[in-house]
Amino acid sequence: MVDASAQLKQSAINTIYQEVAKIIGAGDQLFCMTFPAQPLNQKKFQYDTSSYASVLTKPWLVEEEEFRLSDQLFDLSPIVQATNGKKLSSTYELLLNNYLPKLNELAHYFKDRAGLSGFLTEKTDEKDEYGNYMTRMELCKRLYQIYLDKKELWEQEKRDKLIYFKNLAGDAPTKAEEDAAVDEYADWHSTTAASKEAEIDNLYNDLVVRGHFHEVTTILGYLNASSIAESLEKYKQNMRHSRRVSLDESMDIYPVQYIPNNWAEALTPNLHPEDLTMAQDVLVASLRAKRKELSRLKEEMKELNLLHVNPEKIKDLEEQVNTAKETFNDAEADVVGAYGNSVVKGIKIYLDATTGKAQGLMEGIGDLVKADEAAGTTKKATFDVDTIEKLGLTLGDVAGPQQVAEMMQKAADQLKTVYKNQQAVLDDAQKLTELQAQLAQSKSQDMALQKKRLQEQIDGLEDDVDYLGAMVSGVYSQNAAHERAGTLKDNKLVKVEMTTPGVVADPDNNVTAVTAIQTITIDSNAGVTGGTFQVSFNGKLSKKIEYTIADAKLGTILSETVGDTVTVAKVAQNTGSWTVTFDGTHYENKPVPLFTIDPQNVKFTGANGPIAAVTDNRPELDVLPAKRTLTAADGLFNNVTISIKKGSASASTTQTASASQSGGGVSWWFGSAGGQSSSSNAATKLESSAFENDIDIGFRVAKVTFDRGGWFNPTLFDLACNGDFYRLSEMRAGAGITKSDLDDWTNKDLLTQVDNNLQYPYSANGKSHKGRYLLPAYPVAMIIAKDITFKITMDYSKSSDINKHAQSASSASGGFLCFHYSHAESSSSSSQTSYHGHQNSHYYIRIPGPQILGYVLELVPQDTTEIKTFPKAVDEDRKADQEKLTFLKALQDFDTYATTYFPGPQAALPQSGNGGMNRGVATEITQDHIEPALKFDDMYEGKTVEATQTIGGVIHDPKAEIWVVTHRVGSSQYDVERQATVLASGEWSASVSFGRAGTDAGKEFEVRAFANPKQTLHEDNTLPEWPEAEFSTPTIKVHRDQTVVRQPRRESHAYGYGHHML
Repeated sequence: MVDASAQLKQSAINTIYQEVAKIIGAGDQLFCMTFPAQPLNQKKFQYDTSSYASVLTKPWLVEEEEFRLSDQLFDLSPIVQATNGKKLSSTYELLLNNYLPKLNELAHYFKDRAGLSGFLTEKTDEKDEYGNYMTRMELCKRLYQIYLDKKELWEQEKRDKLIYFKNLAGDAPTKAEEDAAVDEYADWHSTTAASKEAEIDNLYNDLVVRGHFHEVTTILGYLNASSIAESLEKYKQNMRHSRRVSLDESMDIYPVQYIPNNWAEALTPNLHPEDLTMAQDVLVASLRAKRKELSRLKEEMKELNLLHVNPEKIKDLEEQVNTAKETFNDAEADVVGAYGNSVVKGIKIYLDATTGKAQGLMEGIGDLVKADEAAGTTKKATFDVDTIEKLGLTLGDVAGPQQVAEMMQKAADQLKTVYKNQQAVLDDAQKLTELQAQLAQSKSQDMALQKKRLQEQIDGLEDDVDYLGAMVSGVYSQNAAHERAGTLKDNKLVKVEMTTPGVVADPDNNVTAVTAIQTITIDSNAGVTGGTFQVSFNGKLSKKIEYTIADAKLGTILSETVGDTVTVAKVAQNTGSWTVTFDGTHYENKPVPLFTIDPQNVKFTGANGPIAAVTDNRPELDVLPAKRTLTAADGLFNNVTISIKKGSASASTTQTASASQSGGGVSWWFGSAGGQSSSSNAATKLESSAFENDIDIGFRVAKVTFDRGGWFNPTLFDLACNGDFYRLSEMRAGAGITKSDLDDWTNKDLLTQVDNNLQYPYSANGKSHKGRYLLPAYPVAMIIAKDITFKITMDYSKSSDINKHAQSASSASGGFLCFHYSHAESSSSSSQTSYHGHQNSHYYIRIPGPQILGYVLELVPQDTTEIKTFPKAVDEDRKADQEKLTFLKALQDFDTYATTYFPGPQAALPQSGNGGMNRGVATEITQDHIEPALKFDDMYEGKTVEATQTIGGVIHDPKAEIWVVTHRVGSSQYDVERQATVLASGEWSASVSFGRAGTDAGKEFEVRAFANPKQTLHEDNTLPEWPEAEFSTPTIKVHRDQTVVRQPRRESHAYGYGHHML
């Protein structure tokens, strides 16, 4: 049974899916949504696209990243978890090389070509300028050129005359003069045009009659057709020519153009400080984490640069330091060496936040100097510790708020001096370190790649720090304005401190338990008269303990409440402060359990009822951040908003009206987060509280299509569907599954239906097998989402729970519904960062960065090709070769026809004999085309033979009738030898006499074997030419040895083609 939460999850995801599908207009294509989405790093795809030739200047790294993104394949389903690991390019190449064209259908066409080509190449009675007779094709071409030349001259003459008459009117003619010029041109044209055009018409008529213009063009239109075999070869050539190896040499890369080409420019989130006023704490935490990571990477870079330093250069470097001191006396000061870049940037963030305006660092310092001068004192800038803490400007474990304030104070004082005199002195050691790093960098070429990657990380983090710094100062200024206006107030009702450590280790590393004390202090001035709090012991919460400001002592919490004993006592009467003591003496030499009090577990009441810790009347935020800066690519994205009203979901976009789905429950929200089990637990705890409210979801979505150019041609799959190919092995492309099939299967077991239809039966080696279609679909576009926002209607009193569970779930790097996210502190990519917090009566979760929501898949038609078999049995083999023989015989007929009836230069096809490589192939084509049906075993060009010799060979058909015929070169007679003996294996042999016994020694002979001759042959027949037969070997020339054999010559009888010649 499906519970309400699962129904609502399915309802919400289905609504998102349907709305996105409406916007992208998938039609018969399949929108395949990934779950969760795939984050995009915008920086990997950015390059200058302003030029029309940007496709030629695209960086290789960008080209590789785009190819990898578009080369992924996915299982055939509306929603998938990720790519299936297969690659489109390699799958396509595999299928492309598995297809063979069918040749039998081309045989009749080539027979037609023979006659038609002969007509075009037939000689006419007309000669060219060299006295050579022209073919019909050449004559037509010449007459057509004469016609075109004459027509062009007439057009040029008309233009020249018009210009001539216009010039007669002068440089600034009146209207009357212009009209007169046109009239003169008209008079000339009326008297000249008729005769000129008649002359041109006569030339055209001559072209039609003498040059057979229409017949020639008609025949050319028929002959100029490429076959499917040519197309298949062209596909392979295009793929080979487009290939290049990736920079890491791990794969082949092919060009892919994204449409529009400036798509990466549109990935920038529409996020500004006014959209993140609810997430100030998250931004500060993110900035602190980025700064800490940046400091760590810079230290690592210094260590790399200091590796392999040549000690002999240190002395020279020290001299350079002394020179640098003098050089930089006149330079603008740089105090980063003394206080670090983090402190200086911190001063800028602090000044921007407290003044409410973004400006340069020295401009802010200048304002401080001007303020000092106006006061007439040496007043120094003061940096508030609480403000530094709020802005997250601490340096982690290195320096706390007080230390940072002191460093910032000293840095500001020195910056004031720099502002006045524009000079500073650099620290010798710092400069030496920098020069040492430069030397190490030049000497350590083996570290170049590692340092380059590290520098890229540093550059990215510096960009993030600058961005977050500006965002934090902007948010701080916005919230400060709300505090001044009274719309935001932090009452600071509670403070909890651990006054004594809970675990101490002695010198022998034995753990000694001590008394652990936590102090709760409540601000009684906020109108608090009492409330409740809870103690956590090893993660288990005690029951709610009631308190009032006037209580002297609350007593002892029983051990069964939290698993052990703690006591609660008032520090003093009416102070609003208590101590919670845990006695851990019996844990000596054992791990002490975790004992805490979370301020979120302290609740407050006053004279008029419950009191909220924070008063928040800030304005409600939009579910979609406004587009405050527009680029040329911003029109790519469309807005989508979806509302879930306590059990039903509705959606709207800029292109569609609305859609609705019903459901109930809320367990789906954080349930999609993967990773740690704590995130799943967090989702369970939110089922009955977080989402018994209205929820709005907003995001922007865009479609980016892939143009793979000529190396990938989907027409191949249409040809395979039409059965125009054979296939070499049991690999098939498309399954023929359609969008309507998937729609019909949705209400059934979709995965089972798809899996069944992706399989096909086949037989091999007498056994039944099941194959699987290799390419049922391929991606033609990707769907990108950005500016993702979840807006939950929720009171502040409930927001602390959802905030805690949101952080727990996001730390596992999972997703909200189909969107990917991670916590701002732990994220290494801004595209995955989420910002969340409460404002007014809503809890917001924003995921601004771009993500691939899914892909549009083109469904491939069913592959109906037949497997090409190569049978071994002789009869079956002859039948299988018949198709190739028919086609190749047509080619021979074409060549023979053209040569015989239309003599002249011919682009002849390969003839029998196969040039110097003739090894006795028994067809009128080369051995490369088909397996020969009849061949000699040991007979080759130039062989020396005896007067009488037994020769043999092999034939596919052992039932064939084989005769050997010899011909002495220079003679007009062709001698029929004895009929060959053929064995069941196809081997044959015959006794052959080469000429007369006493007179033909040392002479040259030609020999051929014929299978199933068309005329009746007899031993000792003499023929006027080679006989015709179903199969024959090529002509082979041999030399008879010099030995004279005295034996009677057999009586000769001459037979013609079916006639006895005496």
